[in-house]
Amino acid sequence: MYRKKVSQMLPQITPDEVRLVSEMVENAVRYASIVTNMDAQMEILPFRYEGEQLREVITKFDTARRRAHDAFISRINVVNRICDKNGLELFYQGPEDRISIGDCAFILQREYDSIKELQRATYRPLRFVK
Repeated sequence: MYRKKVSQMLPQITPDEVRLVSEMVENAVRYASIVTNMDAQMEILPFRYEGEQLREVITKFDTARRRAHDAFISRINVVNRICDKNGLELFYQGPEDRISIGDCAFILQREYDSIKELQRATYRPLRFVK
């Protein structure tokens, strides 16, 4: 859904606007990765740290997640303005709350990740004959 929107808008916008769309996709993937890593680490961290040290590490993770989320939200807004300026359907039309916009990042990341799955399914290693 979102990947298709990106593909449809790219031929209709300027190179500078394409760069901003690219940054939005990068920010989506970065945010999804940070959240996934943070969730995984939350199970592990209590076995590595305790007390104040644990709180500091969690705060660092949370700060990185929040910054990545803010960057993605900012780029979503920029891309929507690009769409509006060029008479295109808005890229993101969902609710304006942080959770819904964060979900958009995960969907976008999953859609691009599916390319890897397709490539893996169709990849056939070369066989050398002696």
